Amino acid sequence: MRTLFVKHTYQRHEAYRIITLIEEQEDGRIRVRKRPQTSAAEGHVQAIFDNYRRIESMDSPLKAPKVFMENGQLVSEYIEGVSFEQTISEAIQRGVQADVIAAFEDYYQFIKALPSVKQNPSSDSKFATFFSNCDAEFDCLQVGLIDLIPENIIIDSRDKQHYHIDCEWLIDAPIPVDFVMFRAIVVIYHKYHRTLPGLLDLRSVLAHFSLIPHQDLFNTWESEFSERIHESCDIYKNNYQVNSPSLSQWKDKKPHVLNSSMFYSGDGNFREDKRVSRDLYLKNTFAEGRFSLETPTSVSHLRWDPCEDYCVLVRDIHLEYLSGEDLIEASPRMTTNAIEVDQGVYLFLSNDPQFLFAFSEPLILDCVRIRAAIQVLSYSDIMYSGDYLKTWRFGLAAFLKDLQKDTFRLRQSIENNQRILKEYDELIVGNAVKISTLENNERSLKAIANNYMHEYQRKNEQIRLITRSPLYRIFEPLRFIKRQIFSIIRPLGAMRTIELIPMSGVLAEAPGVFLSENEDPQLLLIRKAKKGLYYFRWNGKASRATLLQIYPVVQGETTELDAIRLGSLETEAEQKERFVYLRHNADFLRLDLGDKSGVESAINDIKYTRLGAFASVRVGLAIISQSTGYKKWRLFMHFVKLILTGRKNEAKQQFVETFYSFGDGINLKMSAEEAYANYIHLHEQSEAEVKAQRIVSRDLSHRPLISVFAPINIYDSNLIREMIQSVLAQSYPKWELCIVGAQDMPENLQSLIEDFADLESRIRMDFTMPTASYSGLLNRALAMAEGEFVISLRTFDLLAPWALFELASHINDVPTADFVYTDEDRMGLDGQTRSHPKFKPQWSPDFLLSNNYIGNAYLARTDRMRDVGGFRDIFETDCQYDMILRLTETTENIFHIPSVIYHSRFEQLPIDMRDKIRLEDASVRMLVIRDHLERIGRKGDVQYDDKRGVFDIDYAIQGEPLISLVIPNYEHIADLQKCIDSILHLTTYRHYEIVIIENNSTSKELFAYYEHLKKDNRVRVIKWSNPFNYSAINNFGVAQAQGEYIVLLNNDTEVIAPDWLQKMLGFAQRDDVGAVGARLLYSDQTIQHAGVIIGFCGVAGHAFAHMPSTEVGYMNRAVAAQNVSAVTAACLMMKKSLFEKINGFEEQLAVAFNDIDLCLKIREQGYRIVYAPKAELYHHESLSRGTDDTDEKRSRFASEVKYFKKRWHRVLKEGDPYYSPHLDLVHETFRISGE
Repeated sequence: MRTLFVKHTYQRHEAYRIITLIEEQEDGRIRVRKRPQTSAAEGHVQAIFDNYRRIESMDSPLKAPKVFMENGQLVSEYIEGVSFEQTISEAIQRGVQADVIAAFEDYYQFIKALPSVKQNPSSDSKFATFFSNCDAEFDCLQVGLIDLIPENIIIDSRDKQHYHIDCEWLIDAPIPVDFVMFRAIVVIYHKYHRTLPGLLDLRSVLAHFSLIPHQDLFNTWESEFSERIHESCDIYKNNYQVNSPSLSQWKDKKPHVLNSSMFYSGDGNFREDKRVSRDLYLKNTFAEGRFSLETPTSVSHLRWDPCEDYCVLVRDIHLEYLSGEDLIEASPRMTTNAIEVDQGVYLFLSNDPQFLFAFSEPLILDCVRIRAAIQVLSYSDIMYSGDYLKTWRFGLAAFLKDLQKDTFRLRQSIENNQRILKEYDELIVGNAVKISTLENNERSLKAIANNYMHEYQRKNEQIRLITRSPLYRIFEPLRFIKRQIFSIIRPLGAMRTIELIPMSGVLAEAPGVFLSENEDPQLLLIRKAKKGLYYFRWNGKASRATLLQIYPVVQGETTELDAIRLGSLETEAEQKERFVYLRHNADFLRLDLGDKSGVESAINDIKYTRLGAFASVRVGLAIISQSTGYKKWRLFMHFVKLILTGRKNEAKQQFVETFYSFGDGINLKMSAEEAYANYIHLHEQSEAEVKAQRIVSRDLSHRPLISVFAPINIYDSNLIREMIQSVLAQSYPKWELCIVGAQDMPENLQSLIEDFADLESRIRMDFTMPTASYSGLLNRALAMAEGEFVISLRTFDLLAPWALFELASHINDVPTADFVYTDEDRMGLDGQTRSHPKFKPQWSPDFLLSNNYIGNAYLARTDRMRDVGGFRDIFETDCQYDMILRLTETTENIFHIPSVIYHSRFEQLPIDMRDKIRLEDASVRMLVIRDHLERIGRKGDVQYDDKRGVFDIDYAIQGEPLISLVIPNYEHIADLQKCIDSILHLTTYRHYEIVIIENNSTSKELFAYYEHLKKDNRVRVIKWSNPFNYSAINNFGVAQAQGEYIVLLNNDTEVIAPDWLQKMLGFAQRDDVGAVGARLLYSDQTIQHAGVIIGFCGVAGHAFAHMPSTEVGYMNRAVAAQNVSAVTAACLMMKKSLFEKINGFEEQLAVAFNDIDLCLKIREQGYRIVYAPKAELYHHESLSRGTDDTDEKRSRFASEVKYFKKRWHRVLKEGDPYYSPHLDLVHETFRISGE
């Protein structure tokens, strides 16, 4: 908490002495606190509280701030707005009499509009106890608001209501409106006594409001009222600076305007003609002023006199020095005639306060701006606070001690300076001769330069005449064609040399050699840069490894999100090159040399060229050809086909990756945080789009009411405020916010929510719950909800501004939707940085049981949520997960919107609360999953893998069906033997057979091994004599298999998990599952297969390939059981009957993609494919056939690719449902797409 303002009332009677503070809370809210200064004043504070309550109950346009008592102190809300006094003050500053009268008139009309009655106030007995008798009738305020002066009435900036912000003095008797007006005018004239009397005579203002006849009576009443409050009426009179009879009764008032002066000097001597004076207006002790010099002046010293004729306390001084509109950085040495009572707090006990500022070097200034907190001290402040004088005495002693030390140091410094001056004299004499020689050389060089300039101008004129000649213009089209042809034939030939020019924070030590002087060294790279692809080449080094970044600058603006990594400089000189894509035209490109000071960088021969569209394609094809070995014309035809078949983005992605990773880019891979920041910058809705959504929302054919649940079980005002504001910012208007909380919610939080509800009718509240049980709060919100759909927000969650619009739009597109979930991310501690995006797959029930990937970011039909019985308290800490499972059990209308509309602020919670949430999730979730399995009629053992962070379900095996392991083999004995031995010796499931399909091997040793295997009645060897065709071989093998279930297994696999068959069979026996794939590892313990991604590298590829097996992968997907589009047939289990139903493998696919084709046919029949990571084997890969090293094999592969793309064109176009469109199709590790 920070105190912004303090006011003491020492001059009052003890019964009325209070302290007023304005405080800023940790959550940024501002409150006003009044506390008794003495025990005798405790009753007065309670009376003030009663005054606020009484004004609240008035039926009038005047309101009172919300107040409450806290430990005997009154606390009220702080009202932001404009007071009547501020309006009058602005009129005074304008210097127009009519404006001042009009401002007073506005105030007068307002108080006259308050409830009043015409009577003689003296007829009221309570009035008579305060004031002398009178015999006239007045319009009297029914409630005695005697202190309703202009500074106490503020027009709130939010609701435009008038608030009485200081209700300290309220007399339970009628008070004449004219008396209140008289007091208001006198107060204003006292505060602005330096300027207002010269502009407008006090008597003329009193006459305007017909107050002259009652002036003496009102003065008497004011004196009587003052005597009741203050200890004396006389000891403060001499403080008044306005010679007005009407002011003689006022007590110890302090000025609100100070006459302040700024002296400036170029030599340290201050004169009156070098002085600028102006009035400083105090607002809650804060003052701000601008001292403008007549002309720009060289200034070495400044002296600021805050005021004249007052003792003051000054703190928080801040000066700004300007030359034109430019702000000049300077840190002058400051001295003062004050006592520094605390760091940065200065007490002046003389009436001539001064601050002196001395600059190390003269500055050219035309203006000085100053801000400071200034408290004018009255005699009472000093009389009743001995601390000031005590501080002065100790401060003076310390000052004298420091002065002695400074004197000793100065003497030493003078002696040293004298020695240095003597050395300088000797240097000056020695350098005089050198200067003379250099001047002669300079004259000679100027003569040579003039000759060269004359020759340059002559040549330039000749070129100008040639380029303007008719013949030159006739051949311009030919030259243009030549340039285009040249750019295609030699796209990198027309390189331009760059001359790097220092901009900021960098010193040019020599041509191409730069020293960074701060942490943001900047060079000018290129002027007027058009958008497009650029190629840079340079040679350089640095004293330490330095990152080079390009910033496109448009109209003087650029951001970190616009930064483009060019490359790096190492400690040894290297030739480097890099492609850079500029998305927009730029006024110029800025090159930043790292972020370290004191680094010396040498960049030699830096060149660039901009590539047009044809040149970009030409270069891209050349690079891809060089890295893959494919001929350029074949690549060209490949990309043309991609574009013609509607897969332009896939072609574009390959070019993007090629250019990005070329040259120095290979070492500049974006971090996940940088990639996500780039995604946000490029793809998320702009403010203009959000505004457009507000209009589009009106035209939706169906505009459902969406109820947003906000159960408050974390008592943090910042989190609550920002959560509510995120709903208020929605571009879709038809929503209601149901906020529910417990009875013991702190009063300040209830008030905060009530304030929002007062301003927004769509916010509904209920704070009647006996406890803050999360499930109970959600159920209360569900009972309140009137919407067709509901979405819930935890206290630490936020909605993106377009969230409800996207959900409502989806409901219009798919009216049958019952359950819709979205992507989400996390918000950092700073409330700005976003990270850890969850780009989720489409509906994957097995993944949901392994890992709750849906979380809180879902929308559901309200009636369905009520039908399933609401939220259950038996699963209190995981009632949302339980609700998701019960909702999705009863409908198939489940959809996913691939858009990040939900932000979790989990990181902003206290560490102990975060740990508690994590622990409770893990301990309760197993119970939730078991309950779900029981409801849907499945038996299984649920366990939590705390190392991998996922839940495993071992489904109960029904019976002991025979499983046939079908293994094709050709000429491999060692690998086959390793495979068979691992099956026979490790596998714990006993009812299986091994069917080996022998395909044209000739090895005698291999056939001898076959004979050995036949001794085991579980093993059969069957011959296939036709040419190798993986699909045909397996179709033949399955036909020979006797098992109810088949496992298609490669001969180069090796069992790791003994229960691998049980893990796969548990899934395969389910009615909804068509095929199950295993987790396969290379022998170096990296992943070979963890499911298949459709569309990867044009066709399909393995997820997480080559990632270390110890890593869990994106969203734990490398280790979680889940639904996928396909699995590899290197180890695949399915029912034999289903294999036959879909006619097995497609034999046109002899080698490649036959297993992907098989899985897609299974999915066509409505079955799911499951990846079972606990079924783990080694796969040494592609040993059951040779390599594609002949033209025939390469031609066959190309034909298989063609067939697959034609057969599954729609699937490839729509993309893999279990792989987010925001992830790229080049890297196996689920990286965010570069485009």
